[in-house]
Amino acid sequence: MNKPAILLAFANEREEGQRYLRNLPLEMTLLRSALEKAEDRGLCELVILPNTTLDNLIDTFQREKYRNRIAIFHYGGHAGSYELLLEQADGKTQLAHGQGLVPFLAGQKSLQLVFLNGCHSARQAEDLINNGVPAVVGTVGAVDDRIASELASAFYKAMGEGMPLEQAWQEAAYRMKAGEGAGELSGYYQKQITSESNRDMIFDLSKQAEQFPWEIHYRPGAEAIRDWNLPDAANDPYFGLPGIPARYGFPEEPYRFLERYAIEDARIFFGRGSYIRDLYHRIHSPMAAPAILLYGQSGVGKSSLLEAGLFPRLEEGYDIRMFRRQPETGLLGHLAQALEIKEEKPGAAQLLKQWKHLEAQSEKTGLIIVLDQVEEVFTRPAEGQPEELNDFLQTASAIFARPDERPIGKLVLSYRKEYDPEIEKACRIAALPKEKVFLERLDRKGILEIAGGLSSNPQLQNKYRLEIEKELPALIADDLLEDRNSPIAPVLQIILTKLWQQQEGQDKRSFRTDDYQKLKKEGILLDDFFQQQMAQIRAWEEQIQQKVESSGLALDVLHYHTTPLGTAESRDLETLRTHYLHQSDVLQQLLQQL
Repeated sequence: MNKPAILLAFANEREEGQRYLRNLPLEMTLLRSALEKAEDRGLCELVILPNTTLDNLIDTFQREKYRNRIAIFHYGGHAGSYELLLEQADGKTQLAHGQGLVPFLAGQKSLQLVFLNGCHSARQAEDLINNGVPAVVGTVGAVDDRIASELASAFYKAMGEGMPLEQAWQEAAYRMKAGEGAGELSGYYQKQITSESNRDMIFDLSKQAEQFPWEIHYRPGAEAIRDWNLPDAANDPYFGLPGIPARYGFPEEPYRFLERYAIEDARIFFGRGSYIRDLYHRIHSPMAAPAILLYGQSGVGKSSLLEAGLFPRLEEGYDIRMFRRQPETGLLGHLAQALEIKEEKPGAAQLLKQWKHLEAQSEKTGLIIVLDQVEEVFTRPAEGQPEELNDFLQTASAIFARPDERPIGKLVLSYRKEYDPEIEKACRIAALPKEKVFLERLDRKGILEIAGGLSSNPQLQNKYRLEIEKELPALIADDLLEDRNSPIAPVLQIILTKLWQQQEGQDKRSFRTDDYQKLKKEGILLDDFFQQQMAQIRAWEEQIQQKVESSGLALDVLHYHTTPLGTAESRDLETLRTHYLHQSDVLQQLLQQL
């Protein structure tokens, strides 16, 4: 694995004089401790230069071992607007000038973040950004040595836990403001030059402290760097997440065909690790918004992500209550159900009080409420409730209006991306504090993980006794990614289910390229699947000697399960029997075939 390297470089005055930074050795210890868990798990390699000279800094970047692997460069020590203060072998100090250092660092292809933890480094940060570095942390003044060390420690501790860069930075900054205060910013700056607590080289201390002195800069066009994290960079997206509880075993059938994955399927759910981790951290973070909007195209796997991916890893610490929106209940009704309130139309104050009451009674951290298929306020509107969505969002906004009185848990709303503009607009009108997570269709890495999932560890190998030809996952991924508009997740499940079922009854199964190629010739797209299923209905029609497909009954039943907007409609068995009263003798058999 080509895991990323993190270079921590420190430079100090050798003799304890006015410019000796007493907290710098502590900073080195704190950063090593903050990142050692990630290093032990193989997510990164720490490279520490305690007495950095210009030569050993350049040599480290150029060593074959680290070439194109150093993702983060952290400097702790004295700095100025255009230079860093480094050491020399003879104990004296040496300036590293920005005119040479900036283009050198910008030329390191693997570098994602530069953290200049010295005074007045904002100008160098801007130069690095302008020269192509994706993200740089710099300072706008002479910063306090102790706070500089504590801020860096908080940031790298969050990064070491697998948080995305932007979230790790925000939480570190909030943590410092919570401890030091945000009203009087002068405490973050060093105003005296008679002690060893100043990282300034220039001692220009005349400026007014009007802002938090550390700033993170992002290169325009490189916004994706905000989500950069160590687990993804090291290809270990499940790092830092709790394990799946032991009570969840291995299902007998490892593939779900077109069904969603449920919580009982957690051990065979693959391909969405980065999203699971992202949602997990958002729910755990007290700095995150209280409402999380999860959206994506139909069939992308939103419900499976929540139930089989996220919930098993949350349940030890949180109570989770999930509802799929039903017209007869409505969104507010489901919220009341989740909070065990029986009376109709409870107000925001009552809902908030009950939410916090349930959390106080529970031994767990908080209560998570998940409402799925929110788009059905448009596709299956409730009779007489044209303002269902607006009323619900206004109530939710009132519940979360005061940050200091919010419940610990979060509200998660899941819906199809086609309805995001309408839901986004309604959220803005209601002023709902929210964060959004867009679930992309499966990428190559996700397809490979799913296709090879059952052979990924000894437990799965022992349970399912499946061998997968080495080249097959990549071949399937290439074929599925050819069609940019294809809903990859359901097609992939159809392929894997068919490959599995073809070897029913065998002691050991094997997914072979030849078998996949035969399936591919028959057609692997959803339209192909539909035609194949209808052909089976026609064959079944001949067996029972009743007109089911040729009469149009099968298509009519499918149409009856479709809304005017082309989405799925739910029908209970009694409704179907009433609607198809004249076909009651064959209806039950047809439903089993479909």
